[in-house]
Formats: sequence, C-alpha cells, structure tokens
Amino acid sequence: MVGVHLCGTLSEVAVREFNRNPGIRALVLCPCCMPKKAEGLRLTTLSRRLNQAASAYQLWCWTVFHQIDRRQASCDLLQDQNMITLKKSGAKYAKNNFIYARRFAKSHRGKRHSGAGDDQEMFCQRC
Repeated sequence: MVGVHLCGTLSEVAVREFNRNPGIRALVLCPCCMPKKAEGLRLTTLSRRLNQAASAYQLWCWTVFHQIDRRQASCDLLQDQNMITLKKSGAKYAKNNFIYARRFAKSHRGKRHSGAGDDQEMFCQRC
C-alpha cells in the first residue's frame, strides 16, 4: 500500500487498513496535511510548547507512525533532507517524512525483533 500526500486523517486511515488487512504486506506512507483542530489534535500548540524542538508536522508523523501494530510489522520513520517544498509565497518548508512498514512472515507474527539487521530472516525471499 502506498499513500502519498494523504491529507488530514487519511494517513491514519491507511495505517488502520494496513493493521487490519493481513493481505497488505507493506506500507509506504508520506503524510501531508495535519488534521484540523476540530479533530482533536493541537500539534501546532504542542510544538510551540516544546520550543519548536519538533515541528507540528514531525509530531503528526510520529502520531501516525506509532499507530502501526508492532506485533505484526517492522517499521521505520525516515526524513529525506533533499525533499523541500516551496509555498506559493516562496517560503521553503518540508513535508519530507516517510513511514515504512513491512509485515512479518506468518511464522514470526507477534514476535518482536531487537533492532536493525536481525529481522532479515523474518521475511520471505521476495521481501
């Protein structure tokens, strides 16, 4: 499943569908717009309270990322520093976070791995 420029809560919908449907073997997601304030998250306010240690967009990506069921899949959140978007005003901003998830093979479902490199045998040859 690939989701690019998923506005608002569509990123969460994609993660829920990945978690729910074992036929989806992998997920690549690039969240875009954050949910509206009326939907409950106030990430811009939280970012300000954190003295901009993380942007509202980064907090949104972490929120989506942590909804992936780690009992079913390995996952990662990466940032592409070369991907910069220009606003109409000419200002630069980054919507450059990518969420990757890959479902464990059935024989390993529910088992956690300890870190990078040790999960190579958990996936089929094609993965």
